[in-house]
Amino acid sequence: MEQQQIPWQQPQLAPAPGGGGRAALQYGLLCGGIVGLIDVIYAYLLDNGTITLFNPIYQALARLPYTINYTFVSIIISIPIYILLFVAFLLAGIFAARKSKRLASGVLAGLWAGGAFLAIDLLIAGILLTIVVVFPQLVQGPYPLTGTNLTNVESTTMTSVIIYSLVADLLLVGIGALIGLLGGAIGKGGSAPAPTQYYAAPYTPNPYPPQRQPYGNPYSPPAQPGQPGQPTPPPPYPPDSGQ
Repeated sequence: MEQQQIPWQQPQLAPAPGGGGRAALQYGLLCGGIVGLIDVIYAYLLDNGTITLFNPIYQALARLPYTINYTFVSIIISIPIYILLFVAFLLAGIFAARKSKRLASGVLAGLWAGGAFLAIDLLIAGILLTIVVVFPQLVQGPYPLTGTNLTNVESTTMTSVIIYSLVADLLLVGIGALIGLLGGAIGKGGSAPAPTQYYAAPYTPNPYPPQRQPYGNPYSPPAQPGQPGQPTPPPPYPPDSGQ
């Protein structure tokens, strides 16, 4: 008769301490850095006038005060980067939680991604490109500025860039934590590996049963026949009454 094999599950080991922070840092900086690099290229093309898609928006909002105009224009032209950044938050949270098996890793990954983007967007896409690309255009454009007018425009432009980048990017860091939490829930919930099943071998009776021991101490060595002074051991089994 075939014996049924009984499966048993290997116990799951708890994740090593500290792995969640390393996974969050790794995926957060990676995803945030990639979107930050795309943001630098995108900002350079906008400041250089290569992308002309938003020119009608510039003309439509030109009559507004400079601060309001700059805020609305910056929000509209940054929508593609924001969409990419939200996707990066989600992916960072999923990958970090899948690696560390911790929900908190998704939140940390979103924070790291937002922090990396903030640094790149503020320092490179904002301040550096404004100095290198935008300021020379104020002097070399069709209506060059000089003297006090140039100084005032440069100061106003730099102040607007810094304030907008700080406010917007700090809000994005908070949004990144929330989206990273969602990604962590997805990654942790769908990443648990199936437990490995092992099958115990079926019970097989011993084909060689132990032999019946004779009467007496089974651990005492048998007496040698023919030696004087040793009693004759009793027979191993009682004699048959019929013999």
